[in-house]
Amino acid sequence: MIKRIKNICRRWWGQFWHFSPMIAIGDFLCTTIFRNSNGKLKHKIIQSYYERAKKIIAKKYKNIILEWKNISLNDQKISLNDNIFIFWWQGIDDAPPIIKKCICSIKKNAGKHKVILLDKSNYYQYANIPKYIIDKVNKGKINFTLFSDILRCCLLYENGGIWIDPTCYMTKQFDEEMYNNSFYTIKHGDDWEFPICKGYWATFFLASTKKNPLMGFMRNLFFEFWKNEKYFIVYLSIDLFLSIAYDEFDWARNMIQNIPYNNKHRDDLRNMLLKNGGKNFEELCHQVNADTYINKLTYKMFIEDVTYEENALYD
Repeated sequence: MIKRIKNICRRWWGQFWHFSPMIAIGDFLCTTIFRNSNGKLKHKIIQSYYERAKKIIAKKYKNIILEWKNISLNDQKISLNDNIFIFWWQGIDDAPPIIKKCICSIKKNAGKHKVILLDKSNYYQYANIPKYIIDKVNKGKINFTLFSDILRCCLLYENGGIWIDPTCYMTKQFDEEMYNNSFYTIKHGDDWEFPICKGYWATFFLASTKKNPLMGFMRNLFFEFWKNEKYFIVYLSIDLFLSIAYDEFDWARNMIQNIPYNNKHRDDLRNMLLKNGGKNFEELCHQVNADTYINKLTYKMFIEDVTYEENALYD
């Protein structure tokens, strides 16, 4: 606990000097005083905090933005045969039961997509990540959540495919509309609860073609950022970088705007389970709105009598 507090204080100090006093103050307010709040004041603070961070990154890494400013897009679309990537650092054997249940649901509804389970022992077979980033992960400078943000951009840019967080529970196969796009994500339109992405994307579910420029920009910006920085500027760096792409590039904005709204009720199952004390999982699944088939849960939540097919998990 003491070590964690020291690391947090060190981060605030680093943000204060490396980026801006307002960045450190914004991080402090969001992670302490307003951590469990959901009011208007918190949303204003978050919005101001992230807008300031965007300006700092856009100015400091202007060269990366210019590299991707004017590019030509091809007509490649997401394929029925693209791989699905799921990452759990410790390995699936050590994952909580709810994670295993979610993975089984993804496999059940994968269709022709091959599901590839990644962990710390095999991710490098599918993604090339610079040694300086791996070193920072090993030293605790980059936590596993931030590392997974980098990894998903690398995986999708280098291979194409679909990234699904292992906390997602699927109830049917992907909508056909996904295969009409070169980039696809959950677009729920809830701009109140999510002032950064404004409901235009959800980074726990991303799909793209190989060498997709949006994933390429994100990947390169992550690489350059962690080559130069010791501290993250905001916790949701992946949303920050996507927001920069949306603001800076016409092609990225069009790519995201072309995605139809989907999975608007992605949090309903989680909320119902929390309200119901984690009981009646299967029954509650049938109560989720029919427009939603990707449900975002959390590995920290309690669910009573979690069952899954062991054979399906490793098949």
